[in-house]
Amino acid sequence: MTKFSHITWEGADSQVRRLAGVSRQEPPEEHFRSMANILLMYIWRILDGKHDWAYRKSLNLTMKADADFLEKASITALNVDPAVGTNYITASGYEFRTGAWVTMQGVSTTEGEIAGFRGLVVQGGYTALLESIVINGVNQGYFPTLADYGNGAGVAVVNSLGKNVADLSSISLKKIVGVYDVPAGGSQRVWELVKDYATFRTLTHDRAYDDQVACYQRGDILEVYTGPDATAIANPVCEYDGIPEQYTVATKGNHIQLFEEYYNMWFDLMLGWTLDAAKKPKDPVLEARIDQHLETLNNALREA
Repeated sequence: MTKFSHITWEGADSQVRRLAGVSRQEPPEEHFRSMANILLMYIWRILDGKHDWAYRKSLNLTMKADADFLEKASITALNVDPAVGTNYITASGYEFRTGAWVTMQGVSTTEGEIAGFRGLVVQGGYTALLESIVINGVNQGYFPTLADYGNGAGVAVVNSLGKNVADLSSISLKKIVGVYDVPAGGSQRVWELVKDYATFRTLTHDRAYDDQVACYQRGDILEVYTGPDATAIANPVCEYDGIPEQYTVATKGNHIQLFEEYYNMWFDLMLGWTLDAAKKPKDPVLEARIDQHLETLNNALREA
């Protein structure tokens, strides 16, 4: 059976440099790693994608409410005056999602009483436009600017009412193969992976899902719907196809995740690039192998 290369990143790095007759500074290590990863992903996408099974992994999921809390210090702009018409909020490094509910609460710096507002994000982004502004329950007594709030104020952002989410940002994900859990006293329960978000949002009105669990991938977030009659989620697992591990300082001792025949292709192309970077000539045998590799890649790209 075809198997991954037995060569580590560090070993391949040293071998390429030795054959090219260059030092660690020629080319610099960060440039070498960058090109190594570019070639790795180029070859994998064109030729190695058919071996997805070799990159199949699993992740134990941790569920949490689909909500965030932002302290006042992270809010950089705020205007929630219903009389103005255009209401907005901006937070440093935080991207608001269309459809989220935003609530700010704190003590007024002038009135000495609880101040706040609630609004629906109708246009997401780092600056969110809000509507349905309700200030302290009615459209009066509002506190529209940051200056109106004392220390300790904050903003709660609820992205998905009645849903839980799991964070997928820790994995290098190509695609989700399946998600399941094992409820207490039961057998494995497979979750439906809904592809369309418009459909996912309607599940609360679909009685067929009252005893089911379904999920939707939103970038690095997995949204989860649990029907009102469904058994509580327990020990959820996501099976997924990943991508090859990249060459970094932390992974230098790990094996290169390319099959042996594709590793040989990567090695020749990497050696050719290193010689070019050092302004050294390539011998005719290496030139011929590189030409053959490029022809193989181009043919595969045309057939894709």
